Amino acid sequence: MSGLGSWICFLQSRRLNPGTFLHAHASVSQYRWGAYMSFLRQCWSADHKRISSRWPGQAIAFVVVVILLFANTCIVWPPDTAENDSALLILLGSGLSARTESQLDFRDPERLFYSAALPEGYAMDIAFHQHQLIVALQGKNRQKDQLIFLRTNGSILKSTDLPAASLAAIDSWQDNLYILNRVQSRLIQQINPAGQVLQTWQSPSRIAGKLYGLAVQQNAFYTSSYQDGISTVWRMDRVSGPLKPRAIYQVPAKIHALQLRENTLVLAGQTDQENQLHLLDLNGRKQSVLRMPPYTNMGLALRENRLWAMNQYHGAVRLFPFSVDAAQGVVTGGPLVRDVQIRVRFVNHNTNPYQLDYWVPRPVTGELQEINNVSISPPPASLLTDAEQNEWAHIQLPASRSVNEVQISFQIRSLSRVWTLDPSIKLADGSIPSAIRTWHTRVTSAFDYDAPIVKKIIGGLPNQGSYTDQLLSIQDKVNDLLTVNGPSGPEKQASLFLEKGEGRCYAHTLGVAAVARGARIPMRAIGGLNISQSAEAVEDSSVHTWNQFWYPGQGWVDMDSVADDAKNGQHSSDHFAYHPAHYWITFRGAYDRIDYQSSLANRGWYGIYRWQSIDPKNKARVKKEGTRIRSVEPSNVASW
Repeated sequence: MSGLGSWICFLQSRRLNPGTFLHAHASVSQYRWGAYMSFLRQCWSADHKRISSRWPGQAIAFVVVVILLFANTCIVWPPDTAENDSALLILLGSGLSARTESQLDFRDPERLFYSAALPEGYAMDIAFHQHQLIVALQGKNRQKDQLIFLRTNGSILKSTDLPAASLAAIDSWQDNLYILNRVQSRLIQQINPAGQVLQTWQSPSRIAGKLYGLAVQQNAFYTSSYQDGISTVWRMDRVSGPLKPRAIYQVPAKIHALQLRENTLVLAGQTDQENQLHLLDLNGRKQSVLRMPPYTNMGLALRENRLWAMNQYHGAVRLFPFSVDAAQGVVTGGPLVRDVQIRVRFVNHNTNPYQLDYWVPRPVTGELQEINNVSISPPPASLLTDAEQNEWAHIQLPASRSVNEVQISFQIRSLSRVWTLDPSIKLADGSIPSAIRTWHTRVTSAFDYDAPIVKKIIGGLPNQGSYTDQLLSIQDKVNDLLTVNGPSGPEKQASLFLEKGEGRCYAHTLGVAAVARGARIPMRAIGGLNISQSAEAVEDSSVHTWNQFWYPGQGWVDMDSVADDAKNGQHSSDHFAYHPAHYWITFRGAYDRIDYQSSLANRGWYGIYRWQSIDPKNKARVKKEGTRIRSVEPSNVASW
């Protein structure tokens, strides 16, 4: 069997689409923009509008950094006209990257997104026209089609009625709009924002299947059709007379939307296993396929080099920017914003006085989440950083009360992320920093891979195969041993859960981490919240725990093995290398014996407490009576 065939069979045996792991590789020239700017901020005193004299030599250093910064910037800054770009400026994290036009990378998602309730109909596509967001709405039951113009708060600015023609897509080019109809005699029409038809293109023969998406180029149109599980991408030259479709690409997926940036055609598609983003280089016909978060992309639009998507959202549509890093195989987007309130009650079941200390992870901003307006009541007596670099609030509760309540409230914006992993990387390949390997493969009281049952599992892992193969084997073996049946029991060690054979997220997290660490794969636990995705005020959110593994070239990547497990014994990989926006992180590291200083996370990872009676002869009876978590989408979500 050929090498390609072997890989396809291997990926199918792992229940993963071969296209999942294709990468676009480009040479990257990176400049540490973030580091420069951080240094400049230290040197510059905003209060006095002058170079600070706090550090001798800063003035000279400031000038040097400015010269370097602008020298580097001039190398990669693109010209004003998009038609003549040879490089696209990207801001990804702290690096400034220049990539060729055959790759597609966009800046990190901006804060703004839209959530809009539309008139009755089918939202088919979106477009930006002169900074105005437009939704193409297909009428129900052959009713009129509409163009819906939205304000930034999601409300409707105006609508333009169009004749019923099965409106399928919209795009903008220069000063005009272009719409795709499923009526062949009016296949593509050029219109103005008022809906006046300026030009019509017909198709001489019917394209088989339903049409989705429209991208307009100076000399051509692009669209896709779907029939019998296959999508075909068509190019139609903009000439006088009927259009002559020419197939340029086929894929076994349903392409919902497409967009064009320079000579890269972006296709949002869906298979039975996953959502995908296809990047097609129209010059070299090179193809890259990236995984997408598991929401249906109903439309794509391009605005100032940011790619926007549209999906269904609780009876409305949500429109948001997302970033694509083809070289790293990372897609990030789909923001979720919530006001969160957490209440914890401690009750003394008699009147005897007691002393109580409570430690709770303080919500902090991270790579995929931004925290605002944190309030903790009563105020913490101190903040403590543990050995895993998590920040904990230490609260001392009044001894005179029979009922004490701790309340934590904050506002959070979080993002989804999906990683497309390279299957060619072997476990021994790549660069894993020694500090990462040493610290995150050590045995702990919870990750007890020195126990016999864990050693047996490790001994049964495949000796060959890719890094991804090893990780999926670990997940499957743990899922085979653990039945998802009720809450996890009182056990605090991976070996005890694996011997018992049942447990939910805590049991799966311990089992996966113990086996992976014993196999010398850096693995850590994540403690967080699984917040309801409903925009309404709900209290069915819960604490949750999952894993992250270190992947060469990618860093920390999420996996949630309990979400990929099922009571019927079937497993999937939907939550492998995927971080949902409604998973919010409060703790990273390992579950170990608690010492109230360097280690504060074990079974009660979301908050631990200890109490003692003030009078040894008259002992109190203090118990924690549950955790209530309430979340709601704030009213100012669009501009938060």
